Amino acid sequence: MGSVNARLQETRAAAYTRRLDEGLIRALHELLNSSSISASAARLGMSQPAMSRQLRILREIVGDPLLVRVGNRMMLTPRAESLVSPVKRILADMALLPARGSTFDPGVADTVFRLASYDSLPGAFFASLVQKVVAQAPNASLEIHSLASTAETIRLLNEGELDALITTRRDLTGHLHARLLLTDPLVFVVRKGHPLARRPSAAAYCEASHIGSLVQARGTGGGLESRLLQAGVTLRVQVRTQYLGLTQQMLGESDLVFTTGRTLGLAMARQAPLVVLPLPVPVDPLRYNLVWHERTHRDTAMVWFRKLVVDGARGLSGQESQVD
Repeated sequence: MGSVNARLQETRAAAYTRRLDEGLIRALHELLNSSSISASAARLGMSQPAMSRQLRILREIVGDPLLVRVGNRMMLTPRAESLVSPVKRILADMALLPARGSTFDPGVADTVFRLASYDSLPGAFFASLVQKVVAQAPNASLEIHSLASTAETIRLLNEGELDALITTRRDLTGHLHARLLLTDPLVFVVRKGHPLARRPSAAAYCEASHIGSLVQARGTGGGLESRLLQAGVTLRVQVRTQYLGLTQQMLGESDLVFTTGRTLGLAMARQAPLVVLPLPVPVDPLRYNLVWHERTHRDTAMVWFRKLVVDGARGLSGQESQVD
């Protein structure tokens, strides 16, 4: 009798699996993210009984309760937790299936573009990008994220939660494409009248008090100090901050020194009485790369968006971008 029941369950599960359409996958995605039948139903615009039926089908397909009650709340089972990332990837891949045609029409598209970047590129770069997206694709939207750790960033690209990122890292692996956006020599920035502005020697630079960056997450590739260390230069960092927007006024009111890329340094000097000087020690320049996943390599909307980013970087550098 037990074997008959087992065969019946297998037959039923196989039938349900053939019904595993986009609606069921989206229901599973919402249930995994909210751990709530009512919240999932509300987000998908269906009744709570209908969502309960979806959950019942999903339980039979997966062979696991997925959600269990613990005290006054519902919690994911270990099996359900293991499905969070795969389900995100499936939905991201499904979004690429409908034919978009050979061209992308920004005038009618409602695409969400998600870009992760440092804030060490000038605000004018992001302002120009926003202006172009808003003007050319009025129904689209743009999200600008901070960079997570390398592992987390790759996960977000893999799962379709990011479309592209701007990074100086060169050790990204996987199904990724990269294009060189900008080669940016290192400079240091000081207030006008600073002693270093008169005598920009390597010794005086090293002896000065510096502003250093606090990276948002480990492994994001900010690491200017690590570049300097590799060149045998150790800085005396007196102030550290994650907010580069604060450095401009700090420099204007102190004898602190800020090391950065020439692009940002010149943008700061255009807005405040600051002096930008070449680094008095030989250090490799920053190389900003635009990186994206294979899944969006030929997607016409993303090709259009990446061109906007590349054009914006070309405008910053005044030179042609190169392809890695």
